[in-house]
Amino acid sequence: YDLWRTLRDFGPSLKGVELSDLLKRKSGHRGVSYGSLDDFFTAELEAEARRNWDGNLRPFVPELSACDDVLAELKQLLPDFFPDLIDRR
Repeated sequence: YDLWRTLRDFGPSLKGVELSDLLKRKSGHRGVSYGSLDDFFTAELEAEARRNWDGNLRPFVPELSACDDVLAELKQLLPDFFPDLIDRR
C-alpha cells in the first residue's frame, strides 16, 4: 500500500530517482530474492495481501481502495521506477 501510494501521489517528482538500490538493500535485509517485478506478484503474495488488506489497513485508512485495484495499478507504476526488473520474456 505504501509503495503504491507514494508512486501514485509523488511518482512524477520521483522520475529519475534510482530506487533499485533501495530495493536491493531492503530485500537483502529481509532475506528476499527476486529476478523480476513479477516475483513480487506471485499468486501466494497477492493472496496474502488480500487476506490482510481490510484487517490491517482499513483501521488506519478508512477510504481504502480495493486490494485488487491497488495491485493492478502498482503493476503499471513499478516498471517506470525499476526498468532493470522488467521481465521481457
